[in-house]
Amino acid sequence: MRISIRNIALLLLCLGLCLLSGCSGGGTSGNGGAGSNLTSPGSTSNNSGTNTNGYVSGVVVDTDGVAVSGVTITAYHTNNNIGVTTTTNASGAYSFTRLYTGAWTDYQVYAEKSGFAFYPSPSGNTGGIIKADYNGLYRTVIHFSTIPTTPLTGANFIAYRAGEQIVSIPRTGQTISYVNGDDASANKGVVWPTTRFTDNKDGTVTDGLTGLVWMKNAGCFAPINWSAALTFANQLASGSCGLTDGSTAGQWRMPNVNELESLVDISRSNPALSAGNPFTNVANSYWSSSSYQASLGTSAMVIRFTDGPLCANNSETPATL
Repeated sequence: MRISIRNIALLLLCLGLCLLSGCSGGGTSGNGGAGSNLTSPGSTSNNSGTNTNGYVSGVVVDTDGVAVSGVTITAYHTNNNIGVTTTTNASGAYSFTRLYTGAWTDYQVYAEKSGFAFYPSPSGNTGGIIKADYNGLYRTVIHFSTIPTTPLTGANFIAYRAGEQIVSIPRTGQTISYVNGDDASANKGVVWPTTRFTDNKDGTVTDGLTGLVWMKNAGCFAPINWSAALTFANQLASGSCGLTDGSTAGQWRMPNVNELESLVDISRSNPALSAGNPFTNVANSYWSSSSYQASLGTSAMVIRFTDGPLCANNSETPATL
């Protein structure tokens, strides 16, 4: 994924192995699949909340800011796996009323219309953006963990037409084709630069594919648990770990899982990094700043650099190499 960066650097921390017996992707999960359900208007059942006076509204516009009408908006209540729908009007606006409020009111809201793709754009503190698994069909939704009695506005979406790109996906690095149509034969994705990584001679490395800046010494810190790792990352500054870049505390951070995974060269292993890369002391696995949606507060996402897979790791367990 192509990511721009301004005045902030990314930290490749040596902070732990994937401790689970297997690796798994993120996403919510619930009865029959993760997602959030809205209760049906007029429902008298109260087993998923305390009241039915919850209100959620938003607007759908295209990339030029023009309203998109006729978009089907679904509000899915994960506590009882029931969804209700409405459509946007000529102004691109929609609203849901009579939603459950109080305890057990976990909702997810998503948009659908033929010929469009949609990405949430909530304003203010209206919900969070997550990827949810609906029986193997993944949707990017606006997530409300609890519906309050006060109205929630600004649950907006941006509509993308065919050909409008959000990100540019780089090639994986596979060069040997084993069957027609596989990754190497299709040869899709942004072409890697001839020299992908540049050693900046100040303890940092710039990735020419994504523009991200990484710490050269990939083994500066000993394995540690996730919350402590986040703190160490934010405290890193020039003068430690071989850095002479003039950075100060707060300019470094732990990368999210997409940023960390962008380093992986799928054609290589031990480590799964491009040949000739300048990183030193590369460890087996590294924390990302992305929590694991199926177990919020207790697990985070890890990239295993022995062979490149994404794993879920218990964030409270100190990891050892």
